[in-house]
Amino acid sequence: MSLLVRRCLNRSHQLEQYVETWQIDHKGAVYAGDLEELVEECLEIAPLLRRAWDRAVERLFDEGERSEKVFAGEEVIRGAISRVVRVFGISAKLIESAERAGFSIDGVGRFRDGLRDLERLEQEAENQWPPMDSQQMRDSLAAYQRGDYQSAADVLRELQGDCARTD
Repeated sequence: MSLLVRRCLNRSHQLEQYVETWQIDHKGAVYAGDLEELVEECLEIAPLLRRAWDRAVERLFDEGERSEKVFAGEEVIRGAISRVVRVFGISAKLIESAERAGFSIDGVGRFRDGLRDLERLEQEAENQWPPMDSQQMRDSLAAYQRGDYQSAADVLRELQGDCARTD
């Protein structure tokens, strides 16, 4: 697992703990200063997750990186993204409570932008990564090495042939 992926994983767990601790420590009371620190922590992890995801996608299409490690790293990053989106949601509710109580929280606009960006990243991760597990990958690579595959041109010709027959 790369250092970047490990950082994302650790920071996502840490952020989750901060939110849980904040809720316990501030039950019944709102401390705007601590909430601003929580907002800053959220804002720091969002670009880190984006960078980790982009690198994971690059590795997917890197011919020299075909291994189970790519898929394992991707799963870790996706888990961290989901965890942070959930924590952002909880934090957003805490911010709303503080605002209703009359507090002004620095960084709220950037936080809300960050939440939207993370939700898009989570959707991108869900849609972009191929739904293939490690066993499927091994089976596909073995079939390719045996020569048991179709080239893109063959697939296209086959599809065009099917279209011609249906016309």
